[in-house]
Amino acid sequence: MNKRTTSAARMMGIGLIALSMTVTATACGRSGPATAPAAEGGLASAPGFDGNKITLGVLGVTTGALAEPSGTILEGMQAYYKALNDKGGIAGKYKVDLLVRDTAYDPAKVIQEYNSSKANVLAYTQIFGTAMTNAILPDLNADGIIGIPSSGDGTLLHQPSIMMTTAPAEIDVINGIEWATSQPGQKNARVCYAALEGALGASSKDALYWGAGKMGLNTGTSVTLPLDGDYTPQIQELRRDGCQIIMTKGSGVVLTKLLSKAAEVGFAPQWMAPSSDWIPSMKASPLAAYMQAHLLLVKDATIYGDTNAAGMADMMAAHDKYTPNVTPVWLYTNGYSSAMALTSVIEKAIASGDLSRKGMMAAFNSTTALDFKGLQGNMPWGAPAVRAASSVYSVIGIDVSTQTGQKIKDFGVEGKTSKGYTFQNKK
Repeated sequence: MNKRTTSAARMMGIGLIALSMTVTATACGRSGPATAPAAEGGLASAPGFDGNKITLGVLGVTTGALAEPSGTILEGMQAYYKALNDKGGIAGKYKVDLLVRDTAYDPAKVIQEYNSSKANVLAYTQIFGTAMTNAILPDLNADGIIGIPSSGDGTLLHQPSIMMTTAPAEIDVINGIEWATSQPGQKNARVCYAALEGALGASSKDALYWGAGKMGLNTGTSVTLPLDGDYTPQIQELRRDGCQIIMTKGSGVVLTKLLSKAAEVGFAPQWMAPSSDWIPSMKASPLAAYMQAHLLLVKDATIYGDTNAAGMADMMAAHDKYTPNVTPVWLYTNGYSSAMALTSVIEKAIASGDLSRKGMMAAFNSTTALDFKGLQGNMPWGAPAVRAASSVYSVIGIDVSTQTGQKIKDFGVEGKTSKGYTFQNKK
């Protein structure tokens, strides 16, 4: 068995989507969950379960700069749930609806949308963004509602209500610089960091410099990037400091602007970013030649079309049937994989006969691993204290002639330094 086959085995709008779209009104206020007695021979109804149908929540972004990454994740989720519904639904008989709310990436609004929707959902299949997740985290934990964050913030990993469905960004950045500096002639390259302002950028920065210290690397400056604005000062600082390998973390919008400014002034270090920062529109960017020469991505995942992954054929079939116009970058794969993982927990709760908040949390905590069928690295799971990140990752190059604009450069790499990194829980 070759390395690739072996590694693949190891890695093994607003409204109610029925899954069709209807507009729902938004109300304010808090309401507690209620569970009705079970009909004879059936499951008791519960928040988000009426005895026949399961409703899952989405707290996403449908307008503005972050609509593209949020929407791409949601498209992957919809493809999974639509394919599942065509087979009868979860456990073969409970179809899934998605209750989608637009948070506008505003912490005050996400709290409002959470409070107005929580009594009507079994769990949240998407909460887009670190700041949005943090805004409702105390309530999620207090209410005992499972939520999947579209966030790589590792400080969320051990939170009771949070289902992380990818290796955290802190792990990505450590793995990225470990791989880059292990290449011929790069051991003493100057390693720098550029990230979007906010909690995730800060925690990833801490992880990068921790990892660089453990590896004895030559480290340089770090710069902070606003979501809006001109990045000329940041590029000038990185260039002035002699940065040769620059790890970034932010979003596809931020990464595109950063690379555009670098290309404009002829600054050409080795850029690296988590695959979560590659968005569909980058494939058609006029920066194609620059990115192919100077950008690499890193993630605990393969790329779309890799049929060595056990779950790839099903995902490709769902993509082609339900979302054929979506470029299936990692964000799409993560949406699909996240839906798969949440479904496995719901099936476990159904098997135990209890879809209440307590029943869902019991199923969640007794799950020993989140298995993504080779699409992403499996996540060791269980009670909050024992949850862990996947440790195998891929390095991905840019090739805009492919469907996703990506190609595998190095597959199934075992992260070494990142295994020693620990996360501090948010209070």
